[in-house]
Amino acid sequence: MSNNTATMNSVGVDDLMLQMQIAQATLATLYILADPGTGKTSIDRQVAVQRLRKHGAEANYVYVNGSTKTAEFFGMSVPLVKNGSCDFYIAEWFRKLSNMKHAHLCVDEFDKLSFRDQAPFLQLASERGIDGTRLGDGVTMSFLGNFRTNGNGSNGFSNI
Repeated sequence: MSNNTATMNSVGVDDLMLQMQIAQATLATLYILADPGTGKTSIDRQVAVQRLRKHGAEANYVYVNGSTKTAEFFGMSVPLVKNGSCDFYIAEWFRKLSNMKHAHLCVDEFDKLSFRDQAPFLQLASERGIDGTRLGDGVTMSFLGNFRTNGNGSNGFSNI
């Protein structure tokens, strides 16, 4: 019988970088909840780019901002919104991720997305793909958000 219950580990700021390095080395998906200003985004970018640099793929850091519903990919800012909601799974940049041997996808401000807009990201997190488009084996992911109590009515990570 398998246990599908997710565990939540509480770590200090000093341990956050170590947790991210472990996730990068094992190609695991990392979910991070912390107070605003903790350094989640900066540390995630630093650790991911450090790993990507070893493979000559430093530019393959993809940053998705849940609060503005945009993605930064190869220096471009791409809107994720179509028809008033996040329809990012049809974006060309996501298809490019499926062909990449080394890349990192950071979904920041996940708690700012509505439950409806979280759905494709949750499918991505659980299946490593969206509607038949799968991520490459060397693509790592991190989902970053603030504690529900700090989100001014945000949706939090309650689905995860």
